[in-house]
Amino acid sequence: MKKKFLKGLVASFVLATATANAGLIGLNEIVNTNTTSTGPLVGDGLYDAFDGFGYLSNLNGLSVNRQVDTLESDYTYRFFDQFTNNTQSSINTVVRFGGNLGSDGRENIYRSDSYSHITFEDWNNDGIPDYDPVLAFTFGNNLWAENNITSLPTSNYFHIDISLELAAGETASILFFSTLIRDDTNRSGDMLTASLYADSFISNPDFSGLNSSQQSSIVNFNVTEVPEPSTLAVFALGLVGLASRKFKKKA
Repeated sequence: MKKKFLKGLVASFVLATATANAGLIGLNEIVNTNTTSTGPLVGDGLYDAFDGFGYLSNLNGLSVNRQVDTLESDYTYRFFDQFTNNTQSSINTVVRFGGNLGSDGRENIYRSDSYSHITFEDWNNDGIPDYDPVLAFTFGNNLWAENNITSLPTSNYFHIDISLELAAGETASILFFSTLIRDDTNRSGDMLTASLYADSFISNPDFSGLNSSQQSSIVNFNVTEVPEPSTLAVFALGLVGLASRKFKKKA
């Protein structure tokens, strides 16, 4: 309960600081499912964000159990993919996770780093998001993710390539967050808001609803200590300062 409360408090600061006239639009497709399907698991998401997202390919003999949860308060789809080698020999493969974007080749990359990518549709080539939501893809926070996950948005498509080497009987799980941010009254601020959400998932990934066995199998995220209230207050002040600097530069 403490972790959930503190994460909610951080999210409140994110919205308050990044979108002064906050009017974020909720997801119009709610997906909560457990499946062995290789996708897609989300068809649209919000205002043509995707044309089918959550595909898996190149399992090369690995079995997979998948869980997708809609974190509505965070405007986020969370994918939990658990890969198991049920054969009698090791399997070394590069699994691809991703799907089609709704922006039809007009993606602009706002941010690209070892743990996240943020893209938006830019039909006018003016650096401001157009109709589709800003998309924040968050896929790790540790050295394993840096060494074993590669990603780069391409025309009308986003994917991550995951290098997996599993011995016979071994299991490894990948956690992935896709956040969709859209505010009719503050579209230029959506990129900053998406960036703050990505930073929040990197520093404090949401494991709610995943049991201890599932959590222990995750290889691309580390569990971090939840900040104490005093530390959280300092962090919130930092967010306020960050947002202020960003908007002063845009003014």
